[in-house]
Amino acid sequence: MPKNIDQVDYYNYQVESSSTEATDIEDTLELAISCLNVASEYTPCDGRLYNNLGIALERQQSSMREDLHSKIVSAYEKSILIHSKCESVGCDVGADYESACLNYGLYLSKLDLFDDAIDVLSRIVGGKVEHQSMVTAEEDEMDAAGWARQRIRQDAEGLLSFCKRQV
Repeated sequence: MPKNIDQVDYYNYQVESSSTEATDIEDTLELAISCLNVASEYTPCDGRLYNNLGIALERQQSSMREDLHSKIVSAYEKSILIHSKCESVGCDVGADYESACLNYGLYLSKLDLFDDAIDVLSRIVGGKVEHQSMVTAEEDEMDAAGWARQRIRQDAEGLLSFCKRQV
C-alpha cells in the first residue's frame, strides 16, 4: 500500500488498479487474436496456430460476453484437420493433435455439448481411437515431451469419462 493513503483511498486505489489491469488484459488478448489472425493469413496450414486461436477466442468470449462460438469451433476444427493431414503424410504432430482435441473437447464440455465432446475426445482415447500411431508412446521415449503427451491423454481420458457420465 502506498504511503499516506488511508483505508478508503486504498480501496479506491485497488479498484482503479484492478479495472486498469482488466483493460490491459483485454487489450492484450485483442492484440494476440489480431496477431494470430494475421499469422493465419501467412501460414494457413499451421495447426498449432489455430489451436492457440481457439483458446484465445474462448478467453475473449468469456471476458466480453460476445458470442464467438462459430469462430472457436472453426479454429479448433481447422487445427485438428491440419494435424490429421500432416499425420497422414508422416509428420510427427501427435502431441499437437492430441492437445487440439483435448482443448476442443474441453470447450464443448463447458457448453454441455457432451455428445460432441465425446466424439472429439474419442479420436485420441477410448474405444475408437483414429490416430493410434499418435497415442502409443514407447516407454523409452518418456522424455519431457513424452510425459507431456501422457498428461494430455490422461486429462482427455478423465474428461471423456466425465462426458460419458453426463449423457
